Amino acid sequence: DAPWNTLDEFLDYAKTNDVQIGNSGIGAIWHLAAAGLAQKAGVDFTYVPFEGSTPAITSLLGGHIDAISVSYSEVIQQVQAGELKVLAVLADERLPYASEIPTAKELGYDVSIGTWRGLSVPKDTPDEVVGKLYEIFSKAVEKESFK
Repeated sequence: DAPWNTLDEFLDYAKTNDVQIGNSGIGAIWHLAAAGLAQKAGVDFTYVPFEGSTPAITSLLGGHIDAISVSYSEVIQQVQAGELKVLAVLADERLPYASEIPTAKELGYDVSIGTWRGLSVPKDTPDEVVGKLYEIFSKAVEKESFK
């Protein structure tokens, strides 16, 4: 029920209104993503940190904040159900599984966020365990279903 349907409408609204954006915590990747967009668009947001994306999404659905900055995969169910709309993705290219959503770059905002994923183990993990994990995860990331 947000009054905007495009990224430009949202950013125009943010120029004259206090917009609260939820994210998974101060300094987290999606906080930085929203801050990068704000900088490129010349707007200020009020950042509302949550303990993870799920509470931020719940707060948005409840009407307690105006927007969220999260990964598309975290909101796909709500988008498909018509509960949320995605105004843009902060990527170099459109998402292949959501090609109808424009990138911020397409819309004139040079913002692209990439995230990395890693596997951590305690420092005293035996080398043979680390080696086996490396082998298993190396195979997994090469599969097309992962890419």
